[in-house]
Formats: sequence, C-alpha cells, structure tokens
Amino acid sequence: MQVITDILRSRNGQLGAEFMDAQSVPLYLSNSDLVFSNEFERPRFGQGAFHVCLRAMWHELTHGARLDHTRFGKPFGVQYEYATRVLSELARNVGGGKAQRVYAVGDNPAADIAGANAAGWTSVLVRTGVFKGTNDAKHPAAIVVDHVGEAVERIIDVESQYAE
Repeated sequence: MQVITDILRSRNGQLGAEFMDAQSVPLYLSNSDLVFSNEFERPRFGQGAFHVCLRAMWHELTHGARLDHTRFGKPFGVQYEYATRVLSELARNVGGGKAQRVYAVGDNPAADIAGANAAGWTSVLVRTGVFKGTNDAKHPAAIVVDHVGEAVERIIDVESQYAE
C-alpha cells in the first residue's frame, strides 16, 4: 500500500521524486471481487478488498481527492463484449449463424452474475463458493443451482426445449 501510494503521488510516478498534490500516473486495477472462495470454510478477501483500502487511503492522504482508476475484469463490460464477439465468430464459422444464447456460470453475484446480466447473457448462480442462498436480491440470476454439474444439466434441459 505504501509503495503504490508513493508512486501515485510522486512526480512522473518515480519513487523518490517530489510528491505532487495530485495523482501523477494512471492506475489500472483488475478483479474487483471483494471476496472469493477457496478451500477455507469462509470467503476470503479478494483484490476488490485491496481496491477499497487503496481508495480509502488515497482519500485520506489527499484530503478527499478522488483516485482516478480504470478497472478490468468482471463485472465490467469489456470482457463480455470481447467474449460475445469471439463466440459470435465461432458460431458463424461452425454453424453459419450467430450465438443465440450465452450462459455464464459463477458463484459471485456482484461479479459473475452482475456482469452476465448486464451483457444480456443467461446467468447461472452456483452455491459452490461465495454464494450460499436462494438467489441474490441485488444481482438475481436466471438460474440458481447447487453445483456446476447441475448447472450444465439445467442448461442442457433449457436448450433441448429450444431444439424441439
């Protein structure tokens, strides 16, 4: 945290240079997940927690200045736009048409489901990681299942109805 704030405040982003009254270099952040799931029984802090702390630290150090930054990763649109282009190209090359439906399976409503919903994809929320409830109120999924295998089964069921 110290080194990053020093770089952001230093003239031309060079450590050891004089501090500026404003941010001197652009900041790019990835993966805004506040929490993630792993083998530990409770969700752990993700890179999004670092983003929150960095923005709070910057706010205090600069007496309220906004930290200018660009974020990449879910739920931001650039990833979904790229994936949609690639999937559409694959569909044209294989089947001569465009992808009719895209399903996104994830365990984090704030990242996986929010991004899928914003992209117009069919969101599938699994209870295998961060999420354990029935559905998320803020970012509700189209389908909620217990595990990825069940997600695949539900998607096949839905798609078979379209094929009939």
